Amino acid sequence: CSYGQAGNAWSPGDQIVGLYTCPAGYQCLPLLPPELQGANFDSLKSSLLANLRILTVQGWVDIMNLTQDAFSPYMLFYFVPLLVAGPIYVMQMFQVILIKTLSELKDRGVRTQIVTWKERQRLFS
Repeated sequence: CSYGQAGNAWSPGDQIVGLYTCPAGYQCLPLLPPELQGANFDSLKSSLLANLRILTVQGWVDIMNLTQDAFSPYMLFYFVPLLVAGPIYVMQMFQVILIKTLSELKDRGVRTQIVTWKERQRLFS
C-alpha cells in the first residue's frame, strides 16, 4: 500500500497484499517481482500464460503462493491436480500429434523408418 504521492509504504508484514486491505487513504500497488508480473488470472491471456508456467513446472510454487495469498488457501486443490494430470495430458497430446503425422505420411506413401544410433553411424560413416 502506498500513501499518496509521497511514496510512504505500509505493508502487513512480509505478506503480499491480497486478502489484506489497505488502510484509509492508502492505495494498493503491485508488489510482485518482475518475473511474476504477467503470472495472474486477471485475463484469458495471462491465465493461459500462468497455466503454461505451471504445466512446465517453472515457478509454479511462486504462482501458487501468490494465488493462495490473494484468494484462499484452498487454491492448493487447483494446483496439485493440475501438476499431476497436466503433464500427462500434454504428453498424450504430443503422442497424438506424432502418431497422426506418421499416419498421414504413411497414407501419402512416404516411407518412414526409425533409425537407431548404431545404424545411423553405419550408414553415414
